[in-house]
Amino acid sequence: TDGWDDVCRPLVEAEPILLIFVLVFLVVFAFGILNMIVALVIQKQNYHADVRDDHQEQERRHHAKDLMKEINGLMFNDAFGPSGRILDRSDFAALFTECEPLLQLFEGAGFSVFDTQRLHVVLDRDKDGTVSAEELLDFTHKLILGDGSAWGTLCTLS
Repeated sequence: TDGWDDVCRPLVEAEPILLIFVLVFLVVFAFGILNMIVALVIQKQNYHADVRDDHQEQERRHHAKDLMKEINGLMFNDAFGPSGRILDRSDFAALFTECEPLLQLFEGAGFSVFDTQRLHVVLDRDKDGTVSAEELLDFTHKLILGDGSAWGTLCTLS
């Protein structure tokens, strides 16, 4: 068998300085192999993390779609005035008591029930004293899918 001992011993006996070369070669080679093994493990872990993140994103989008449907359904409800799609301040506050998921979403984003008056003013982009379904749904959609703070999301409404 041709082992390292059979190959290196005669070389090192003839030229002792070659021992440094052989040792450096072995260390670099072992480091390279170890580096490749670690890279494979990390690549596999990153793949599984991406798959998990994609699954979580799909669940989040599905939840957002369901919540948007529920809010939209409440906006068409006759309980919110004859227009059904326009909310004055009292209708806007009542919507939060009617739609528990909407309340949970806004409270989870840092709004309290006491912020409904301020939120109504901010969401009333056309300053007519009412919030349309489109204005509320647009903000809710950005709040659900957006990253960042709720008040920061309000600042980016256009």
